[in-house]
Amino acid sequence: MGIGRLALRATVGGLMLGHGLQKLNGSFDGPGLEGTAQVMGAIGMHPAQHQAKAAAISETAGGALTLAGLFSPLGPAMIMGTMAVAISKVHARNGVWVQKQGYEYNATLIAAAAALAELGPGPLSLDGLLRRQRSGTPWALLAAGLGAGAAYAAMAVSDKMAPAAQGSEPTAAAPEATGTVATPPPAGSSGSAGSGSAASGSAGSGSAVGGSTGSGSAGSGKGAASAASGAPVAPDLPSVASTPTDTPTKG
Repeated sequence: MGIGRLALRATVGGLMLGHGLQKLNGSFDGPGLEGTAQVMGAIGMHPAQHQAKAAAISETAGGALTLAGLFSPLGPAMIMGTMAVAISKVHARNGVWVQKQGYEYNATLIAAAAALAELGPGPLSLDGLLRRQRSGTPWALLAAGLGAGAAYAAMAVSDKMAPAAQGSEPTAAAPEATGTVATPPPAGSSGSAGSGSAASGSAGSGSAVGGSTGSGSAGSGKGAASAASGAPVAPDLPSVASTPTDTPTKG
C-alpha cells in the first residue's frame, strides 16, 4: 500500500508541481507569470496579475507538498482548489472529454487528490517519517472543503475586481425646436413641404410680384409649408396679381 500511494503522489504531485513552475517562472516551456496573467485576464479572472501569482503558487506548493507527503492533506486540498477554478472558468462549458477541452483531466486530478487526502501520504513520505500522518474520511472532507472554499473565494474576488463594462455613453436628448426657421429653397423652385419659411410660401410657383396668373395664392403655399415644418406662418399680404385693375375700353 505504501508503494501505490508513493506512485500516486509522485504522479499527481509531480505533474502539478511542473504545471506550477511553468506558470511561476516559465520552466518546462511555460508562459511564466506574464503569460499566465494574460490567460487569467482572457478567462475573466481579475485582477489578472494577482490571480496568476495565486494560481502559480497554489499549484507549485500543492504539488510539492503532495509529492513529498508533507502537511497532508494541505497539498491535495490546494490541488482540488486550483482544479475546481479551472473547471468552472474554462472547461465546464466544453463538456467532459479532453479532446474538446473538457474537464476530464481536471476531474481525474480532483479524485486522485481526494483519495490521497483520505488515505494519507503513506509510510514512504515526510509525514510518515515524522509520524504525523493524518488520514480518514473527516480529513478528506476537510481537504475538499478547503479546496472548494479557496476556489469560491478566488472567483468572488475576481467578480468584485472585474472592470466595469464599457458600454456606449448615454446620448443627450435633442433640444426641442422652438421657432426654427428653415432655409428658403432656391429661386424658381416650388414651395415644397419642409421649406417652412414665409418667403418660400409666398413664392408658390412663380412670383406674385410678377403678376403671373394660375400660380395659386401665396397663403396656400405658406400654409402647406408651415404644416410640414411647424414654423409660424406670417400673415397673408395682398398680392399685386390678385388686385383687380380697370382696363380702359376703346371708344
